[in-house]
Amino acid sequence: MSAVVAMKEWPRGPATYRVTLGYDGSQFHGYAQQPEVPTVEAALRRALSPFESRLPLAVAGRTDRGVHATGQVVSFKLRAAAPTAELIDALSHAHPSIWIDELRRVPRWFHAAFSARTRRYVYLAPAEPGICVVRLQRQLDGLVGGRRCFHAFARDTPPGRDTRRRLLEARVRTDVVHGQPQLRFDFCADGFLRRMVRVLVATALRSVHEGGQDDALVRLADTRDRRATARPASPTGLYLTAIAYDPAPV
Repeated sequence: MSAVVAMKEWPRGPATYRVTLGYDGSQFHGYAQQPEVPTVEAALRRALSPFESRLPLAVAGRTDRGVHATGQVVSFKLRAAAPTAELIDALSHAHPSIWIDELRRVPRWFHAAFSARTRRYVYLAPAEPGICVVRLQRQLDGLVGGRRCFHAFARDTPPGRDTRRRLLEARVRTDVVHGQPQLRFDFCADGFLRRMVRVLVATALRSVHEGGQDDALVRLADTRDRRATARPASPTGLYLTAIAYDPAPV
């Protein structure tokens, strides 16, 4: 894929950049750098090492092992501005399973995670015979809207972390992917907890199979009991597809 370079006059000195990228998660042990295993962050750091980057890199969402991305956003700072074409070339060679969609210089205050307004994920699951998409949708609908606690649908949350999120969209439909029938779940929220999407998908499917009522997921959310929700669905079906930001000030 070709990268888009934003052209703009900038002052000399330290510079901040934003890069939108994708990767095949099956080739990595997740995004975050870990010792002695391949990760997306480690590959990006190696690629940026000749440019005197200021670590750490900022990322919109740390994906787990096996999770894919088609619209991940990373921001980083350099001690001195570098030609965007050279940065694109370096990052494009970070790893064969990483591709760059866009790179641009941004204001110094920009942070890939803290500046993000919404995040989007897609989950693809095999379409089991007889599964009722209408009932799945009804169960998900109850979670959309106001800010609520998603503690029951999260895993490995650090102590003291706020587990309230606003789920703006939760849709499910049948699709055909590589010739195979799939269930496609689309989620958009102001933020997601660790493994939240995978637990939501697994719990919704389990609830429909067990004949749960339309408000089953809402009642589970209200319990705040992680033991009441299902084990996370496989990471291989999860894709981080888009991060939304406010328009840059003129």
